[in-house]
Parts: sequence; C-alpha cells; structure tokens
Amino acid sequence: MCLTFIILSTLSFCSTAQESRLFSYSDIYDIEQDQNGTMWFARQSGLYQYDGVEIRNVLSALPDRPFDWAHQIATLNNQVYVATEKSGVWQVDVLSRQAELLLSYDIVQHSVEYVAIQQEQLLALTKSQLFYYQLNDKSFRSVDLPEGHWHLLVSDKLTYIYSGTEIYQVLNEKLTRVYTGPINSAILVDDELVIASLDQLCKLQSNSPICIATAEPILNMLPSRDPRLFWTITENNVLQARLKLTLAATSSYAVPITQGDFVHTLFEDEHAVLWIAGNSGLYKYTADQYEPLDIQYDNPVKYNYMTLFTHDHSVYLGSYGAGVYQIDTQTKLSQAMPLLNAQLPTPYAKRIAKILMWEGLFYIITFDGVYTFSLETKVLLKIDATPSDVYLTGMITDDILYVGSNHRGILRYDLNSAKWLSPINRETHQLPANEIIDIYKDERNRFWYATSQGLVLDRNNRSALQVLSLPTTYKYICITESYQKMYVGTLGDGVLVLDHEGKIINQFLAGKVVYGFTLKDNDLWVSTQSGLYRVNTMIDEVHLVNNTENWDVNASVAIVDNMLYVPTMRGLIRLPIASQSASNPNVIVSSVTTIRGIEYNVNDVFLESSKELISLRLAVLDFRNLGNHKFRYRIGQNKWQIIAGNTLSLTGLESGEHILEIQGTDSLGYWSAKDVLFKITVQPLWYLSKLSLFIYAGAIFAMLVSAIWYFNVRAHSLRSAKKLIHSELLLKQKTDSLINLNLKQIKALTEEPINEDTLAQIAELTQVSLQQLAIKNRQGVPDTIGSRSIETAVPILVDYLEREFNCKVNAQVTLPESLEYEMQADIYRALYEIAHLSIFEARSRNIDLVLRYYNEKIWLICHDDGANFSKLNTHINIDVGMLLLKQIADKYQSRLEFSRRKSHGNSITLAIHTKISQM
Repeated sequence: MCLTFIILSTLSFCSTAQESRLFSYSDIYDIEQDQNGTMWFARQSGLYQYDGVEIRNVLSALPDRPFDWAHQIATLNNQVYVATEKSGVWQVDVLSRQAELLLSYDIVQHSVEYVAIQQEQLLALTKSQLFYYQLNDKSFRSVDLPEGHWHLLVSDKLTYIYSGTEIYQVLNEKLTRVYTGPINSAILVDDELVIASLDQLCKLQSNSPICIATAEPILNMLPSRDPRLFWTITENNVLQARLKLTLAATSSYAVPITQGDFVHTLFEDEHAVLWIAGNSGLYKYTADQYEPLDIQYDNPVKYNYMTLFTHDHSVYLGSYGAGVYQIDTQTKLSQAMPLLNAQLPTPYAKRIAKILMWEGLFYIITFDGVYTFSLETKVLLKIDATPSDVYLTGMITDDILYVGSNHRGILRYDLNSAKWLSPINRETHQLPANEIIDIYKDERNRFWYATSQGLVLDRNNRSALQVLSLPTTYKYICITESYQKMYVGTLGDGVLVLDHEGKIINQFLAGKVVYGFTLKDNDLWVSTQSGLYRVNTMIDEVHLVNNTENWDVNASVAIVDNMLYVPTMRGLIRLPIASQSASNPNVIVSSVTTIRGIEYNVNDVFLESSKELISLRLAVLDFRNLGNHKFRYRIGQNKWQIIAGNTLSLTGLESGEHILEIQGTDSLGYWSAKDVLFKITVQPLWYLSKLSLFIYAGAIFAMLVSAIWYFNVRAHSLRSAKKLIHSELLLKQKTDSLINLNLKQIKALTEEPINEDTLAQIAELTQVSLQQLAIKNRQGVPDTIGSRSIETAVPILVDYLEREFNCKVNAQVTLPESLEYEMQADIYRALYEIAHLSIFEARSRNIDLVLRYYNEKIWLICHDDGANFSKLNTHINIDVGMLLLKQIADKYQSRLEFSRRKSHGNSITLAIHTKISQM
C-alpha cells in the first residue's frame, strides 16, 4: 500500500504567506526603496516616506508645497525622482529634504506618468514624449511618440514603451515595433520581454518566443530579486512565483484582496517582502521559502520520525517503519530504494535509527540489527552475529563502529577484521545504564556517552569513566562540540553547555525537548519539539528560525548545497540557509519628541534642562516581521540596556554631550551591525552656562592679577624696608668706625706733649666725632639705647615723645639687673617702635608703656587711647618699624599680639623669654 504522508499538508505550508494590511490608502500608485532601506510611496496627496514606524508626507516639510499628485518615483543614491500630474519632474534629496525642479510643466506639457533611471540619466514618459534628462549636466532631449497611454520598461541597456496593444523599442531616439496583440502587463526579465495577455504568458526570445497558457488572466508582473524567478498576480488575486526559464509557476499564494480590486503596483524590497498596492489599500507579504518535499512511503508508518544522512548531493532519509529513501537535492525528486526496502526482513528492520558510511558502504543501524548496503551492487547484508537488541545510535571512528543499544550498552565492531569487540556496558565498565542514546568523540579523542541514567565522560580508553554531575533529571539525547565547548541536548531541559571537564557554563532553551544537533561553521542548528533554532556558538546567541515555532522537528537537520532539510512530524521540509542569515538592516531614529514638539530625520537634539524628557521612536528597516524587532542602547562604554518596545525615553541626563549608541535586531532576531549614534546635548544650569563660566573665568583672572599685584607690591615694600634698614645699619657702622678712629687719634695725641697744635687737633677731632654722633642719633632721635642702660634710656624716650608729638606718655620699668646689653637694646628698640605705631597708626594721645619681668618672661605692654589697629594687617606697604618688631619677636621665638581693650584704645603685648635669650 502506498501512503502519501506529507502531500496533504503541502498547501498549508506553501500556498500561504505572512500578510498584513498596512494602510487603507487607495491611491498608492508606485513604491520604491532607497539605498538606506526606507520605503517611498507615490500618492495623489504627495510623496510619502515609511520606516516601519511612521508614515509621513515629506512635502509637508517643504516650503510652498511644490507639487501634490505623484504618479511614479525612482531612486538613485540619496535622491528620489518624482513624476507628477501637473508639476513636471522633481528631485527630492533624502537627507536634506530639499526639492529641485528638473523638468517643468511648461517643458513636458502633459502629465508625467513614469520615471526611471538608466545609466546616470533620468527617463520621463508622458502620453506623447519620452524625455532623457542628463543628471550630470542637467541637459535634456526628447523623443516624440504617437499619442496614447504608454507604459515604460527600462533596463541598463534597453528601453521599451507599451500600450494595451503594442510594444515599441526605443533605440537611438527611434521607435521599432516589436510586438502587436492584447497586453495586460509586460516586464523585462534578463533583458527579455515577458508579456501577459488574456489567456497566456509569453517570453520574447531572440530565436523564438515561449508561450504557456494561463488559467486566468495575469494583470500585473514584477521581476524578483531571486535571479531564478519573477512574480505575477492574476485577476482572482492569486500571487505566483514563476521560473524565468520556463515561465512555470513554482508556488501560489492566495492574496485576500477584495474580488475585482485593481492592483496599482507590485514591489519587492531588499528582504524579499512583497508590497501590493490596490484600491483597497497597501498589503505587505512575506512569502515563505519553505518547500515541503513529496515523499510517498511504501507502507504506512505510525510515527513520522526520521534520520537524515547526506552523500553526493543526495539526502538519505531513514524512516520509522518504511525503510530508507533517497532524495536528489538537485531535481528535488524522492524515490524509494526498492531492493533495500524489500530485503529488510522485519518491520523492526525497517525502523531506521542511524545511517553511516565507511569506504563507500552504507551502515544502516536499525531496531533489528546493523545492515550494510552497497549503492553499486544493491546488496543488503546483515552483519553476522549481531547481538539481538534494539539499536538507537551509532558512530564510526578509527575504523571501529560504535553502536548504542537499548539494553546491551555500547557494542563495538572492527570494520577491518569484521569482528565484534568486547562491549562497554554497566557490567564491564560501570556505566550507569545500558541504554545508550548518543555517542560522541571530541577533539581531544575522549568519548562522551549519553545514557538513560546520566552523561558519561570516557577520558582515556575507558580506563576511568566519569559520570558527570549535572543539574537535570532529564535524559540526554545528543552531543556535539564547538569552540572548546560541549553542547548536550536534553529531553525537556533544553541545551546544556559544558566545558571539556564536564562543568556546566551555560544553558539555553530551558524547557524544550531537543532531538538533534547539526553543526556547520559556527552555527548550531537545534531541532526541538517546538521549532528549529539557530545558535551562534561563538557567543551562544539563540534565534528561532522564522515561522517554525509550530514545527515538531524530530531529528537533526541535513545541509546540502546551502539548503536545510528539516525532518518534522508533518514531513520533510527544505529551506535556503541564506533566508535565515543576519541581514544587518539599518537602524534609525524615526522621530524625536521633546517639549518643543516632534522632529524627524535628526541625529542630534538640544535639551534646555537636565529635567527635560526626550523620547526617541526607533525603527529597523527590515519589513518582514515588524513585531520581532528588539532594541538596546548604551551611553558611552556603559553596559547595554534593553529597551521595552521601540520607544526610548530619557530624563535626568547630566549637562554636557551624551552619545547614545542604539542597536536593533532584524526580523530573525539577529543584532544588526549597522547601529545608530545619536547625540544629546543638555544645557547646563544657569550657574554652569557658558556666560557664567566666562564670568567665573574673568573673576578668577582678576583675582589672580590682583593677587599678583598685591604680592608684587608687598615684596617691593619688603625689599625697600630691608634696604632702608640695611642702609641705616651701614650708616651707623660707618659712623661708629669714624668715631672710634677719632677717639683713638685723640687718645694718641693726649699721650704726646701738649702744645697748641695738639690741642687744636684734639678740638678738631672732638668736633668731628660730635658731628658723627649727631648723625648716628638722627639729630637727637633716641631710636637706640646707645651706651645707656634701659632704665636711663626709657625716660629720655618718654621726654622725646612728649616733646616731639605733643602726647602724654607714662612709663614703668621693672627689669632684672642682669640683662645682657643686646637684649636691652632689642627691648628698647621694640618699645620705641611700639610707641611710634601707637602714635602714627592709632593716632593715640595717651600712652602707657610697661616693662616688667614675670614668670621668666619680660613683658612689654603698651596701652593707648587710639583708633583700631585693624588696618595694620591689610596695609600693603611694609612699615619699617613693624618689620623690626617682627624680626625681634622671631629672634626670641615670641609672639606679638594686637588687641582692642574693652573700654577704649588698643593693647600691644610682646613677651620675651629670658631663658631663650640667654642661650
């Protein structure tokens, strides 16, 4: 009996597409996609842009709205060229949104129905002329046409126009009729004309035309991005993919457009999404590229479990009860292997667990033993003395066949000597169980055994088996290796990722039943009961193969010629690997919303405050499945943050510039490498604004200049004071030297006999000495103690102060008699300077001076009735007296204090340590 197992499900898989009605607009006359991936629609109300999130009329942003009714559009680089009803031909810059008139209505005289790009020139078609506009120098020429309703067909080399009854080729500005007859639609396919009429489809070739009958009229056609195909849509809204070579339909899709609806245009974007615009609106279709293969089993099977093996452009399918089938991947035809299936002796032998090959010979592991089969001789043999058991898996390595059994552990067969070797089981090698589900040999030549009771690592020729301790109680089904990691599929706990020592380092697809692995390059295809998954083993990133979530994939997939062959409970399905590859579409910021409103097509924004809220609507220019897109962002080099939905809202950003890096996934879930950078500039607070910072800088500069000027003046005053003191000391030293010299001469003269000459010399030297002494004493100013004691010098100072400054001075002196002369001189000079400070700085008229000894200190105290000394500390000029006071205080490690008395007047105190002065 012959059972058709999959063919009943063929229509449900192949004859539908993912469709969605995007808009109800009935006036979309043309569709294009620019180089960035954005969609453009020509409508009666203008030129529209669509990014999957927002659709907007770009004319609303142009001044004076230069045109309205757009018939057709063409794109080149970042320019969109628009054919209009009554405004000629326009060029719109995609980036700047600036519009430029190329051909005015005064030139074209009629409505421009079509525009197209051909080798850096723009072609524009009206009902009576075809214009050639040179984009480089903006010159144009025209070709006159017979007046009519013409359509334009353009390739890189050829130009055609056609109406409902004839087709002309335009060559060297001349028209040549190439076809006459009823025409519903026409397209250029590989520079060959394909014409659809009422009941047939024809391709005009150079030698002879090819025509096929059509069941219903074809109303519109479209070249496909697939180099093998083109698209047609019929009167009853059946969308068909047809082969360019034979014109035959390979698949059909029922398009749920209202019966009799007029289809304006078809378009296929860069991701093979079909756009259909008609009177009832705009529809978007993603045609499934899944292709069920018609396999007819020789006898019925209870469960459609499969195992696949590939060899020489063929896929060999082992069934669960119907034997082995060969599928030619080039012709896509399947055929039974009658000799093999007829010779398999029992129903259990027709249940295939694994197909292997060694030296051109098939080794078929069944539920009833191991068989060999030769494609050349068609001879089927069962390996002699095969132990009776159900066999579940197998592997060939180092000329040894390893067979996993249901009850006997691992059986080994030497392929060279054709002899069975000793088995590996629970009794001989302490396996945890004799049910062996999978066997794998890693790159370190170590074996991994998946048993019903655990995962076993055989490190070195079974001398030391290790049962791995893993956090799951589910059975282990399959094992493979990639990038120094072991992948283990489980019966209910997904995939465990282990290191080579058996320690778990990752887990994904938790809760899934895993049936098999297929590794190609760095992609691991994981078969589960709820879909087929693709895993990037470099980073363990998992992606569901689009629209397979309802597939029960019951075994490892096979890969032949970049096609996937997927065994499911509904049958064997094939699909191109390229359809599941990352497409890296552009990620854009569709719109930006702030308190100032909504902005489009911007990559930076300015916020007036860190408290201001900003919202970014994000889009990925992949229109296959808009609901699958995910987004994430980071600021600077921070961690990626996942965005819920497609709107990113931010507030509380610090002042300054922030660069947002935004990534999105394509419709398959792969992160696109074409991320977007968005700059947000936050205005600082008023006290951190540029003006404030400028003022701060100016103030700091002024303070620095003032400080420099202040310290320069102070330093100059200090240098002047020191110079004055130094000059005074030099003068006094010189005076003392002269006086001492005169006194020595006088002494020498007195020792000689006295006469008039001697007396005259003595008198002259005495007069000179007195003059020098007057100079030394500043003409009577008692600023030094001289040769006097401090007790006799203080009354002279008091008398001098009262006489010279007309003030009242009282002085009390109580000091030890044993003070050294140097200390007395310093105390006197300090008393002198303090009195002068009180008179000159404080304007005092009554001064009390006290010198007394107490507690091993000599206290110098001055009380007066003058003004405050507060200005003394801030005075820029350095007073010589003040400098001397500080030098005396530093000399005796003492502190000079100024204070204000409670009643009135000032108090100046200097305490001199007598012990320190004696050291």
